[in-house]
Amino acid sequence: MGRGKANHIVLLGDSRIRQLRDGLIYHLTGMEHDIYANTSATNIKATANKHGSTVTVIPIANSRIEFFWMVEMDAGDGALGAALRGLKLRKSKPDQIIISSGVWIIKRCTAENITQDICLQDFRKYYGR
Repeated sequence: MGRGKANHIVLLGDSRIRQLRDGLIYHLTGMEHDIYANTSATNIKATANKHGSTVTVIPIANSRIEFFWMVEMDAGDGALGAALRGLKLRKSKPDQIIISSGVWIIKRCTAENITQDICLQDFRKYYGR
């Protein structure tokens, strides 16, 4: 990263992806944003709204990092589906999109008595290539 075209990264997910965002910001800037990893962090603007979406622009790394808070995957008709459709409609597409829902999808499938194989098939149906 650095010179040339700006690197646009979009992260969609839960607290695990938020921590990935905070780690990426730390790697690119040397500034700690994760108050859970470092309780003495002074710049907590990025984590003040831990369940909210954020955009972080890092000029020195020529990077734009967008984080969308998503607790779980959906069948394309919920928040994740809407976010992906919105990204698809943008004139300027992200260079990378990283999606994760941690264990939330497992919890939902278990609660609805859906096997993990069916959950995986549904995920591939809606989000696979």
